[in-house]
Amino acid sequence: VAHGVVVDTLTSADLTPFDPDNVRPTVDLTANEPEPQFTDEAWPSKVPTLVTLDDTNGLRQNVNLATGQFFVDSASRQGVERKWTHIGGRVTYSASSDFVPPTIDAISSFISNGTVTFSGRFADLTETGGPGTVTFAQVVYDADNAGTWRALQLQHDANSDLWSGGATFGGTQVQFFVEVCDASGNCGYSSNKGRYFDAQPLPTPTGTKVTITPSRDPDTGTWYRGPLSVTVAGDAATVSVDGDPFAPATGPLTLAGDGAHIVEGRSADGGDATRVFLVDALAPAITHTIAPAAPDGTNGWYKTAPSVTFACTDDVSGVAAGSCVVDGSSPQASQATLGESASPQTIAATAVDNAGNAAHDSVAGLKVDLTDPAVPAFTGIQAKIYGTADLPPQSAIGCTSSDAISGLQSCIVAGYSSALGMHTLTATATDNAGRTRTNTLTYTVGFVVGDVLQPIRTATNDQDNPLASDLMVHKINSTIPVKFQVYLDAAKTKLLTSPPAGSVARITFKKYDSSTDSTQPTTIVSATPDTGDAFRWTGATDYQYIYNLQTKGQTAGTYYVMLTLYASDGTVLAQSKKQYFVLRS
Repeated sequence: VAHGVVVDTLTSADLTPFDPDNVRPTVDLTANEPEPQFTDEAWPSKVPTLVTLDDTNGLRQNVNLATGQFFVDSASRQGVERKWTHIGGRVTYSASSDFVPPTIDAISSFISNGTVTFSGRFADLTETGGPGTVTFAQVVYDADNAGTWRALQLQHDANSDLWSGGATFGGTQVQFFVEVCDASGNCGYSSNKGRYFDAQPLPTPTGTKVTITPSRDPDTGTWYRGPLSVTVAGDAATVSVDGDPFAPATGPLTLAGDGAHIVEGRSADGGDATRVFLVDALAPAITHTIAPAAPDGTNGWYKTAPSVTFACTDDVSGVAAGSCVVDGSSPQASQATLGESASPQTIAATAVDNAGNAAHDSVAGLKVDLTDPAVPAFTGIQAKIYGTADLPPQSAIGCTSSDAISGLQSCIVAGYSSALGMHTLTATATDNAGRTRTNTLTYTVGFVVGDVLQPIRTATNDQDNPLASDLMVHKINSTIPVKFQVYLDAAKTKLLTSPPAGSVARITFKKYDSSTDSTQPTTIVSATPDTGDAFRWTGATDYQYIYNLQTKGQTAGTYYVMLTLYASDGTVLAQSKKQYFVLRS
């Protein structure tokens, strides 16, 4: 069951001057009542209200939020409409039968040297009237005089039963309200008649008949980082500490709890003095978050740059401005993004509160690798056409790579095939962070074309050189038998005796230049010319591809022919070198 509502964040916008037309329900006697004024109070008096209805329809609970408020500004005496533009909070639940909220007995606040302090005393009774327990107290204050309200949780001193806290403040006037909850989740809410409390400057001692003297100067600004003693002196002086009853000042008084301690002294001859001493003996709290929260690579490595953000809080004097920073950062910042390193990295930060207490936090062992491995290089194979008998076995093929940061974990080659045709291998290098780099290599399983046979082959078998002096010479209008044999190996020891099903060998015939120089005589060759561009397969026992090339209509010069063997899918399975010869008139 819901017992209370706590407001944690607010933003507001004020409109002034403002004169509300109607601020309350109309009833029978409204005409006899004057228009309500808001000089001394504001309406509505609080933001949240928990409404509970228990009837024949069952238990129903709702949170009502007042999103606006009317009051008169104490300085300008003009009406103000305050709009709550954002309200954030939570609802407290418990199974307790106690629905009595705590009370706010006293609250005080002081501004000093960019710090605002709060201290208060709260009480709680159960539904039976017995003593209850206050477990939570916080103030919500206008942090910047620009409409941003923040919550500050107060700390409890069990010895003095005082709740107190502090925070940095850069404005000129602090408005705040108080929220207190008990162990059953019931929450009390208090403001100054809905107008909010105002923090006051530290009071200046009045008169000289009573003196309040601390045992030492503050450690930082107006703050003490530990216990101090104060002595109240005067004619029959009496003293009150933190609102306790006045008692004779018989010696030094120790102030030890964190927060603001109000010491009041009086003397029999009319002297009156008040001093406030601020104590913060606790270091700030500093924590960190990492994004990504866990390594996104393998083996504990980050493969994207992690950002470490430090968050600092201090519930007493507040974190000093600009002090929640990464050690050694320039410019100073509370967040840092790590670069890569071959060694684990450590990042640390320091927080300092307004009392000078310091706290440190660090995170170690951050391993960061932002670079992929080097492009893998293939070993044991090349990007070319292999005869079926020359293809390297899969076990002989591998890859190499390197990685300078996390180190290389593996290099693996996939895609191997010994079937006829074109194949693509993929080499994948993986480092210890899980980063990868790939490379591809395309090879073909096919055949090796031998040199052209006679009558184009020269005596010295140098017909693959267009500048050879002994190129074979044929007369224009000859029909030249162009003949090739194909092999299974580069050594040309294993002859192809059966072409692949669906394959076709095609001829390329082109003029190289107009030179007819050669030491060879001109010959006339006659045969039945072939048409188209496909070679014929002779079969046993020659096992040759042959094409009768008609040269009629050509001009004198140096020419070459080539054989290209295509698979049924168009893949090139073999291709000869250019084989040159001369045509003369």
